[in-house]
Amino acid sequence: MENITVLGAGVMGTALAIHLARQKNNVRLWGTQWDKAAIECYRATGKCDKLKVEFPSNVEFFLSEELSKAMEGAKIVIMAVTSDGIRGITRTISPYISKNTIIANIAKGIEEDSLMTMSEIIEDSLPEQYKNIPVVKIGGPLRAIEVANEVFSEAIFASKNIEAARVLQRTFQGPYFKSDVTNDIIGVEICAAIKNSYAIVMGICEGMYENMDNPKAAIIARSCMELASLVVAKEGKTETALGLAGVGDLYVTSQGGRNRTLGKLLGQGKSMKEALEEMKNQTIEGYFAAKVGYKLAKALDEQRKLKLNDLSLLLELYKVLYEDKPAVKALKDYWSN
Repeated sequence: MENITVLGAGVMGTALAIHLARQKNNVRLWGTQWDKAAIECYRATGKCDKLKVEFPSNVEFFLSEELSKAMEGAKIVIMAVTSDGIRGITRTISPYISKNTIIANIAKGIEEDSLMTMSEIIEDSLPEQYKNIPVVKIGGPLRAIEVANEVFSEAIFASKNIEAARVLQRTFQGPYFKSDVTNDIIGVEICAAIKNSYAIVMGICEGMYENMDNPKAAIIARSCMELASLVVAKEGKTETALGLAGVGDLYVTSQGGRNRTLGKLLGQGKSMKEALEEMKNQTIEGYFAAKVGYKLAKALDEQRKLKLNDLSLLLELYKVLYEDKPAVKALKDYWSN
């Protein structure tokens, strides 16, 4: 049993809080200023309608102004805020942590200017006296509604401090939840961030060839090979891209959601502008991830750690998303080379 604070009351943060409470942990779910309505609803009803579940009695709810109380005595702090909020939230919670705190992160992304992963941003944003606090990345194929509703799920916990990763593994373990651990935190972070882009390509295949499997099977394999190239270039492990963090997470991401929807519209012949308008300009993680993934690949190419042309799928996707190349032509060019 651990005292756990989950920061961020979106669907994933809420799902993790519910799961951890079911494993008999003391859980506090804290909402940012944008989560006020959700926290008030949870307090009033004891239910999360989006996830279609009731909260266990050992989940407490806290509004943004109640952070100090929410953080009191927390052994594990889980970051479940948006990627652009990680740096600010880390600095905000710094007065409330101790040298015994473990910080875990479910947010995914790479900062465009610095090319830092979310875990690197957390480490960079901590005060000097807390630089040795272990940071654990939570990766793998985790869909929030399935975690909350006790569907069999498996995660991977990655940290430079492998014992901290094992603490998370033990804390999350349950009848329908298992996990693995690794010290390849950079590999898990890169897979978590960039796989959203490759999910768009899977959608493009669906738009071009609905219910056909050959192209999608090839794309999921090639995507993981390209992820592996990026991971190895950053001194991570090939097997990370071929396991839960890579192929597992890519599969679940490509089965539904905004990345797949955008890709499907592009595969049906719509321009990028038309597809975005049809989606009412929703935030699409893979769209931004392709840009930063391309930038990361270029930087690694310049450092002679990989060859940019070996990432032909990512390069074609970048041309579709940012250079107005028709998606159908991009896939035909990819297949002809």
